[in-house]
Amino acid sequence: MLAKKRMEELEKKLLLEIKGLLSELEREPTKTCQLIGKQVYKDSPSGDMYCVNAQLILGKIVQLKNECKPDYIDDALISTLRWTFDNKVSCVKNATIKPKATNKWRSKLKSYMYDATQYLKRDIYNVIDKINKLK
Repeated sequence: MLAKKRMEELEKKLLLEIKGLLSELEREPTKTCQLIGKQVYKDSPSGDMYCVNAQLILGKIVQLKNECKPDYIDDALISTLRWTFDNKVSCVKNATIKPKATNKWRSKLKSYMYDATQYLKRDIYNVIDKINKLK
């Protein structure tokens, strides 16, 4: 009984962490670029931060699968997520903004972020559904 309660607490903790990281992914492309001086952009979208947060989501889902063994996460989901990382999140990483990037380049990065986020959200729909059902 005690082990089951700890497992439920761990599952809830990991789900909430995934929810926070997913919010960060969704917020990243909406950050605005502000010119400070001549070249420095503050609080602009970061492909590197996006990739770090996406990788953390994958890690949390794998941890959730291995430690809590929920029925809504299986090996097929992990494989699908890995494909998404290899094919969609890698586009974001390859398109990171350089200090003197043009608006077209920034738009392209944001587009890659939106696209990758939609794939991730579709892949982990069952996890998101479980998060939304938390009390």
